[in-house]
Amino acid sequence: MAKLFIFLAFLSVSLWSAELHLNVQNVSEDGKSARIQTARVEPGVSGFVVRHFTKEHSSIVAAAVVTAYDDASGTLDVAFSPYMALRQNSLPKGLWTPEAGDELVLAYAYGRGVMISPTEKVYRKLTERITTVDWMHPDTLATYLSYQGHPTPLKKDLAGFCDVATTGLLFIYLDDSLLTVDCQSLGVLQITKADLPPYEKPQLPFY
Repeated sequence: MAKLFIFLAFLSVSLWSAELHLNVQNVSEDGKSARIQTARVEPGVSGFVVRHFTKEHSSIVAAAVVTAYDDASGTLDVAFSPYMALRQNSLPKGLWTPEAGDELVLAYAYGRGVMISPTEKVYRKLTERITTVDWMHPDTLATYLSYQGHPTPLKKDLAGFCDVATTGLLFIYLDDSLLTVDCQSLGVLQITKADLPPYEKPQLPFY
């Protein structure tokens, strides 16, 4: 139990509790990537680019994901792609691409998470100890997957659920470790040892 408490205390301190707002810099000629000078950001962290047309009017122009960080130069590489979370097929959409001076928002909704665990007891043990996250109940994820017709989730299912539920992080308990995963990129941001007793037979496909 002492090992578990130390692990959870470390985890709660190391998780991102606030989103990052950065200035887009050094955009590639094709508008598909950029290099930005900033403090370290883990590869896999996702977000979006905002274009501020006036003080009152702005729009999301692209999705973004950190692809690499160079500690020596203090720069991160970001890849851009079409932003689909707010798509509306009945309305026209802009054809903007990111430009220098746009706002890059990373780690959006990282204060909300969903846990995939083998049993209810493991789920409760972890979520009750990690108090820095607003937890979405796994039943909401299961309902979404049922609607999609995929009992075993696909990448697009997880990203779609996180869009609907405004959730930034996915936690997966696997092989005595807790994986912290970005909901959109599915990049593993952190792996922390959490040696919990099995309690009972795992619930399939997950709790």
